[in-house]
Amino acid sequence: MSGDTNPQTRSGLTKVVEDIRTKSDELKKKPGAVNDAFGRIVKGVRIAGYGGGLALGPLGPVVGGGAAEAAVHTLWQQRDRVLQIIADVDKKLGDVMKGITIPITFIDYANTWRDISSAVTEAGNQIDETKLTAQWSGIAAESYENSRLRQAKPCSQGAIPASCETIAVALEDVAVKTLELYREIVAALISMITSLAELAGIAASGPGVVAQTGEIVKALANLYGTIATAVGSIASSAQNSMINGNRIAQASSDIDGLPDNKWPAMVVSGTAKFDDATVTDGTNQWSVRTDRVTQ
Repeated sequence: MSGDTNPQTRSGLTKVVEDIRTKSDELKKKPGAVNDAFGRIVKGVRIAGYGGGLALGPLGPVVGGGAAEAAVHTLWQQRDRVLQIIADVDKKLGDVMKGITIPITFIDYANTWRDISSAVTEAGNQIDETKLTAQWSGIAAESYENSRLRQAKPCSQGAIPASCETIAVALEDVAVKTLELYREIVAALISMITSLAELAGIAASGPGVVAQTGEIVKALANLYGTIATAVGSIASSAQNSMINGNRIAQASSDIDGLPDNKWPAMVVSGTAKFDDATVTDGTNQWSVRTDRVTQ
């Protein structure tokens, strides 16, 4: 099989697919840590509030039990929002996972089409080597040369090999674009995991930094938006694959030298058949001499 014209695309896809799987699995394990983090923050706010101290809530300083419970209510809402974001990401990526390696197979198919191109080109070279006009003349030589030219035409670089390359490029184009989208997903997943780690750090720092949880939730929501957009773009890319499919169909159905998308016949005229061995009807174009026998 032909080697990849852009091996970085295959290696990049292979790595990024593994990264998506690893990071999405890591994210799915985070709900427990999220619950623990918010639980510690809530505990700190209540201790400060009910103990008469000052705690910084999502909307500013809170004093007393009532204010503490208002902050706690907001914190639980934030926690629920974070858990929902994690669940939504898991659902979005679940759809992607079903066909996550398809772009890699597109590269394989592109290589296969280039193998076909090489085989056809080699066949064309062999046909060229059978040109015998300098060594052979006469009615049979002319019939053979006409047949040889018809067989050679689809093998020319502007015919089947060019169509094969068009198809290969169309397949690789989808793979390259999907690679960029996969990278966006990985970057967002890494940032999400980092933000959740910051949330645990806030819990460990005590209730005085509770307001930061709101900023982290907002950041997580934005990162989910990035993932959702990338997944949507992958869906659009699938539609573009259908467009590329039309290009492939067109490339394979409009090849110079293939009448009606079929390999050309050895002969065109019904009176020029290879199996016509008669020498009395004047129709044999493969005879080394005229087939009209006269007395």
